[in-house]
Amino acid sequence: MSVYIIPAEDAAVLNAQVSSEYGQMLFAIEDEHGWLFDESAFPAGFDFDAVIAACAIGSDLAGYLADKPQLSSRHCKIYRYLPEGDWDKLAPPMSVNYRTGLDRRLERKTTRVLGDVVSVEYFGSATFNPNGSKSFADRVLIEEYEWKRDPPGTLSRDITIRWDLEDGTTHAEAKTMTRMYSPDERMLAGEKRRKSIITDLKVYVGGVLVATQVSDVTDGAQIEAALDLGRDFIRDYSFQIANYEMASDQSLFAAIQSDAAHAWLDVPTNGGTVRDAVLAAINIWGIE
Repeated sequence: MSVYIIPAEDAAVLNAQVSSEYGQMLFAIEDEHGWLFDESAFPAGFDFDAVIAACAIGSDLAGYLADKPQLSSRHCKIYRYLPEGDWDKLAPPMSVNYRTGLDRRLERKTTRVLGDVVSVEYFGSATFNPNGSKSFADRVLIEEYEWKRDPPGTLSRDITIRWDLEDGTTHAEAKTMTRMYSPDERMLAGEKRRKSIITDLKVYVGGVLVATQVSDVTDGAQIEAALDLGRDFIRDYSFQIANYEMASDQSLFAAIQSDAAHAWLDVPTNGGTVRDAVLAAINIWGIE
């Protein structure tokens, strides 16, 4: 039998009506999730319709409950993918390994800003689009990342995990974990970050060239010619890219800033030019 969450003002009048007729019996019980009504808690044959009508909040129980949320809608979605057990599905499973401990693998969507992971979302399903990208559906949880580089020369990272509920909202409880990086870990993390930036840059350059240089997306030769422009660009700056990745060298930024060999850099896009977007994508120093 389903358990429903009803408004506090309805619970007050319903409880008053039921207790006046049946003594200590209550229509709804309050807990941390709200006022709950459970039909199975009442004796067989109980006249719910009469109580609803007497309180002037509906004509019968079925009609009254039609738009009321069920308690199961407050369950964390992740329990769909956990083995059956004595779970409190209204609370997030804080200690569960949702990467390896589920009945099936969730689909991951990672968002990066200037090479830093800012969020990883876990979805119930994903499908490929004709262009090779993915569309995600039915998010289960999210990891939110906060990177701290203050004071200069230090690095720490907070990950906050938030669980989605069946009703489409997010659970109020969250789990936050902090990692402090040692000097050698900080150097490795910086190099990894800059390599991620270059990977994202390659994807962006390929995509923007196809979008701006190809008139027929079904023409494979046109697409290859556009992608070759991007490959030439990356090849021309391979030395500066290597120094950028290894040592945070600014020569790549300066070279692209003054580049006159790749005319497509000045193609308008998103309120600026491709050059503006490329420079913004690698600018980890805050150069104006």
